[in-house]
Amino acid sequence: MLGTIQEFVSRAAHQTGFERERYVEANLPTITSKIIVILLLGDFRAQAVFSSLLLHAYLKKSVEKKYVILCSWPGQAGLFPYVDEYWSITDTHSLRDLSQKVLGFENTDEKFGIYARSLRRYFEAVLTPEDFEHLYDLGFTENYFKAFGDLVCFYPSVPTANLELQKKLNERPSPKVFIYPARTGQAWYEKQILFKFNQDFWAELCQLLVSNHIVPVVYQNYSTFEVDSFFGDKCIYTTDRNWLNILSIMRSCNCVLDILSGVSRFAFLARSPSLVCDDRQRYFSTKDYELLDLIGREIPCRYIFSWPTMIESGNYKEVLEQIVNVLMPYLAKIRNYELPSPAEYYVPVSYDLVKEKKSKRLGMKFVKVERLVIDE
Repeated sequence: MLGTIQEFVSRAAHQTGFERERYVEANLPTITSKIIVILLLGDFRAQAVFSSLLLHAYLKKSVEKKYVILCSWPGQAGLFPYVDEYWSITDTHSLRDLSQKVLGFENTDEKFGIYARSLRRYFEAVLTPEDFEHLYDLGFTENYFKAFGDLVCFYPSVPTANLELQKKLNERPSPKVFIYPARTGQAWYEKQILFKFNQDFWAELCQLLVSNHIVPVVYQNYSTFEVDSFFGDKCIYTTDRNWLNILSIMRSCNCVLDILSGVSRFAFLARSPSLVCDDRQRYFSTKDYELLDLIGREIPCRYIFSWPTMIESGNYKEVLEQIVNVLMPYLAKIRNYELPSPAEYYVPVSYDLVKEKKSKRLGMKFVKVERLVIDE
């Protein structure tokens, strides 16, 4: 029977378009009714919430003696070491399409529904983000606290950077800044929406950093632009698909620069400093400050609030200049040797931290810099 289950699960993964990224064959149950499948294709913020705060609590309290398979983005298995098995999508074209239609936990690309229906042909219990809305809906709900009690944050183990990349980093004495040249960004116009970046924005950002003696460390995958053709060896590039390795690169840099993509939430998991350019209304309306106070509470993070329309319209020279003007003194103040341990650990955290700071944030003072505002 065990051999039959092994063959069944392997065949199911292949025929539904997934790769079994991490699994222990001997741990498989003897019957399929003991398997729960979770399909999650969220953005950086959603994946960070799921990894650090939500899924491990859900599995501990709501899933008993079940074998859990998480189906998600490639390379993120290390963010969920507590699930029994991790599958990732194999088709590059599907990944690009899905990555351009994701906002929070919701993925509006039609392929998401296709993957969900395919999985349900093989497994009785297939959960999607809708099954977790009663626990987290633009912030933690009362249902979460009733079901699970106090919050516990999980931080994954972050390895040291590989020797070849570390050598490249060490050869550059200038400050290193991690860049994620996203194709889409997030804004707020009566609701949270997506907007499109253009490639020139990221090229001009890298040029401005280089001219200020900052080395851009550029990550490139199916959801980003390629900028290597513009700068050659003036930047350091990585296409590593293992996100634990990417977290290690973040820690090896002086700072992660997050421009309306949410990648700083993975910097929290890496326990790496970040400078975030965000839409102020989006930040407050989606309660993004929860993650700052819960996951990122001991990690340096500086905010610039801007208008995404300036970037989308191509009128972004002023935005780029002000980002660099804030980044330069911020880099000088960061002390990377004081960062929290990169080891894996769970730590209880009180939601009172959020409540205490919420009123202060709502009355937050900002310094105007042209059409930007900078969190003091």
